[in-house]
Amino acid sequence: MSQNDLSIANAGGATVRADINSALQALATLSSGSTAPGTTYAGQLWWDTGNNLIKQRNSANAAWVTVASFDGTMYIPYRDGTALGTAATKDTGSGSSDIPTNDGIWTLLSSQSASGTEVDFTGIPSWAKRISVSFINLSLDGPDSIEVQIGDSGGFETSGYNGAYSAIGGSPGAFSSAFQITGTFGASSVAQGGVDISLIVNQSWRVESSIANSASPAIVVGAGTKTLSGSLDRVRVKTSGGVVAFDAGTISVHYQ
Repeated sequence: MSQNDLSIANAGGATVRADINSALQALATLSSGSTAPGTTYAGQLWWDTGNNLIKQRNSANAAWVTVASFDGTMYIPYRDGTALGTAATKDTGSGSSDIPTNDGIWTLLSSQSASGTEVDFTGIPSWAKRISVSFINLSLDGPDSIEVQIGDSGGFETSGYNGAYSAIGGSPGAFSSAFQITGTFGASSVAQGGVDISLIVNQSWRVESSIANSASPAIVVGAGTKTLSGSLDRVRVKTSGGVVAFDAGTISVHYQ
């Protein structure tokens, strides 16, 4: 136990030196002891050895605030009275912490070869604010259009999509059951490009698409919105009629 009132009284040389040494030892050991220092100051630190806690006096010098747990070996920061974790080593210990938002850093969810009439991507984290769907050499085995649907834990939603698409220089078309991102593509068409899905507010999402047909000089652009009932956790790329299938290409989904 190393505690001192941190007030050096007038006295003889040896007494003053001893009092100074005691005060310095108290400062060096955070006034360690199982009971609080008798004299306190705003901002003062105290190592409560009885409870293995580091405490600090509040600005009014009226109470102690727990700032960390420390048993002499492990130091665990606290916030609002709760430990933030049990170790600073990756995948070690347990506890709670804020998840940092890495703005500008994309994480690959999955990359799949396109086949069948639908290609589903699930497991998008609830905190994601942007989703990017990319296509490379995507083609169909017959004439149809390509669509994107989003959904939450209740499944993919098939209504409530608002927006339009158009080939540059062509006539626009509206959609409602999905984000339609191309007009009718023939079997020889090859889609390149992608779809960006961004959170507006709450569970309302904005979609922008830009798809090029590399088999012929054509570009289709689109935009729209969709409000979900829960957190977006899935994306589906599908053919409009559900009969014509994808026969080549790669689809990738990233999020941030």
